[in-house]
Amino acid sequence: MESFKQRLVAIRNEENELRDKLTDIEEEIRSLKQSNDQLNGVIHGLQSNEKLLVLKLESGTARLRDMETKIAAHELRHSTSEQGVKVLNAAEMNPESKEDNIESELNEKREEIRLLGSQYDEVVIHQQHLQTDVVKKEQKAKTLEKAVSELETQYSGLMKACDKAQVIEPHCLKNLLSTWSEDKVLQTYYGGPPGFGLECVR
Repeated sequence: MESFKQRLVAIRNEENELRDKLTDIEEEIRSLKQSNDQLNGVIHGLQSNEKLLVLKLESGTARLRDMETKIAAHELRHSTSEQGVKVLNAAEMNPESKEDNIESELNEKREEIRLLGSQYDEVVIHQQHLQTDVVKKEQKAKTLEKAVSELETQYSGLMKACDKAQVIEPHCLKNLLSTWSEDKVLQTYYGGPPGFGLECVR
């Protein structure tokens, strides 16, 4: 009779330890869910920034096309002016000066085109980096969701094990407790195989 009481006390103690483990798992699940929510917020912000960047890119493209149209018009004027210079007589005042002014204006427009093209390239590169970052954040969110799902599954299994603690042999309950350790939680979180030693449950 005394041996039976000692055995019952041991089982009760092990059951309490198991419930403590379950409390730790609940805390970890809540922490993972909070991390997942924060990550989803970051992804939403990145997606909003991407939309703004696309609008900026479209605006820059429109400005670039407008500048190309203007430079084409200036080149046409320059060509026409060159032909006009050839037919000017010696009495006309400083024809070369007029041509130099047009050439200077063309150079300024070409420099503006070059700067706009450089800005356009920077926007494209930044957008590519942003898209890559969004993909990485989405992959991390999926990993967190998977980890939460696995922990919830293990939590459910341990709850069932607690309910059956009355009929579990002491050495089997110890095996159940030892299989659920911090290392096992980390292994599950980083993609390890599932399993928590429930083969001893009758």
